[in-house]
Amino acid sequence: MATFRQLKSGRWQARVSQDGHEFSIGTFRTKKEAMLEAGKVEEKIYYGHTLADKNKLFGEVAKEWLHVQKREDLKESTFIQYDSVLKNHILPYFEQKKIFRIKRIDIKRWSNMYAEMVNPDGSEKYSYGSRLRYLSILKSIFHYATNDLEILEKDPSIKLRVPRKDKAREEDIIKYYSLDELNQLLDYMKDYKPMRFKEYNFYYVLFYLLSRTGLRISESLALTWDDVIGDILIVNKQTSRDDNNRVNITSPKNLSSNRKIKMDGDLVKVLKKLGNRIIRLKTINL
Repeated sequence: MATFRQLKSGRWQARVSQDGHEFSIGTFRTKKEAMLEAGKVEEKIYYGHTLADKNKLFGEVAKEWLHVQKREDLKESTFIQYDSVLKNHILPYFEQKKIFRIKRIDIKRWSNMYAEMVNPDGSEKYSYGSRLRYLSILKSIFHYATNDLEILEKDPSIKLRVPRKDKAREEDIIKYYSLDELNQLLDYMKDYKPMRFKEYNFYYVLFYLLSRTGLRISESLALTWDDVIGDILIVNKQTSRDDNNRVNITSPKNLSSNRKIKMDGDLVKVLKKLGNRIIRLKTINL
């Protein structure tokens, strides 16, 4: 049976019982509101929900979501990114709040806070892409609390969007080389003699490979000669860096990134020339 009492502030506190223990479920503007909420909570208790879950702090739920729910699904590099976003951009604002008390307006204020931060030169401190990632992670946490833990009746983050001050900002314009600019770059790199790899013309081959295949730089740097079979290029791994800046070879982010690419004749010739050059240099140094 729920009990109610009016506080000195004029607000009404509602308390309900479960397993012989009485819990406060919050304070409300009117007794009517307190009674309605108490009725909802008692219904949940009747159907087996635990009252303690409702009072979980956001930080508890967020850490459980990352370390229990997501840990096995994420690659190590992605897990590290999520953990960093959580620690640096989400928990400082929400960690000590009871998750059921976080309202839609709180999330909007948090999102707007990052949109309004600027560098000394007036440029945005956090890019649209970064803020989009922060909100996506926050939404995933609230989805977990609502649908897996069932401690929220409604997800306050549903349909929220990252604010954009100017939809036609320069950073939103896709930047790319024209064909003439690309050829100018390749011509320059073909004759460029860097301090490292000057015998291999490595940077020209790398840029030429990227321009002809559309590979990500992380995918191209993970390639070995075993991945070149005739005119077919096998792409099934990529490079990543850990917290100590050490390079690791990992699997692609998703299965669709595993693919075979058919190379044109010019690219095959460039790769063969590089391979033969490496073999000759190794033979000379033996």
